[in-house]
Amino acid sequence: MKKRTNGSARKRKHKQERIKRWETSGIHIGSQNVAGISLLKVYMILGTHTLDVLCLQETWLTKSTVTLDIPGYQVIEQRRDTGKRGGIAIIVRNGIKVIRHIGNEFSQGVCLQVHGGEKLWVGNVYMPPTQNL
Repeated sequence: MKKRTNGSARKRKHKQERIKRWETSGIHIGSQNVAGISLLKVYMILGTHTLDVLCLQETWLTKSTVTLDIPGYQVIEQRRDTGKRGGIAIIVRNGIKVIRHIGNEFSQGVCLQVHGGEKLWVGNVYMPPTQNL
């Protein structure tokens, strides 16, 4: 019979595996225009790819919509102040320290402290088709 481990032992094991992956292959970052976010879409992306950071564009969340809560991840989001659609989010795996985040409804950046203390800036930009550069 297999010995049951408590939740904290599993978490430690997962953390050790994650640190080993970061040391051997680095941090994995992805980006996707989701054209309207849903937890199903996020779970499909995160379940298909081993990502530590996921940048999303066109979340289409309004100010009145509830906050995104994704177990095992920190969510930094920016919603549009006016208009429909738009909105961006950066989803960061727990275990990666978010030192600083800045942004508005069209762009955002997060400064991450990864294993070993190294700092990494990740940017996420969305320019609506009607915007002039």
